[in-house]
Amino acid sequence: MKFITIRTNPDRLSSGIRLQFIELYYGGRNRPQPVKRPVGFPHLCLEAESVEAMAAHLCSHGVTLSVEPQMGKDRNWQCRVHSPDGNRLEFMQLDPQSPQARCGRGGRG
Repeated sequence: MKFITIRTNPDRLSSGIRLQFIELYYGGRNRPQPVKRPVGFPHLCLEAESVEAMAAHLCSHGVTLSVEPQMGKDRNWQCRVHSPDGNRLEFMQLDPQSPQARCGRGGRG
């Protein structure tokens, strides 16, 4: 990976959804051949203030959800899509009592 850009622009969407942009530049010229058990991340998860609003925004722009908004076992709301390159992307709305949110508060409940 040669370059990563992270940019937050709260005024980007008229719906009020704040997006963070992450760009990954791999530097390759050819697509890698699919393998059965690749090394690397299975998906990228991005926090959303509202998964329902994010799903509606994505759908309104022609993006097909691979997983509709649902509550996970960790109490977080989530939905998933695939990027044009086939990468799995998850959008997660953190529940204050989820393990991820508690970890961000130093494990305090």
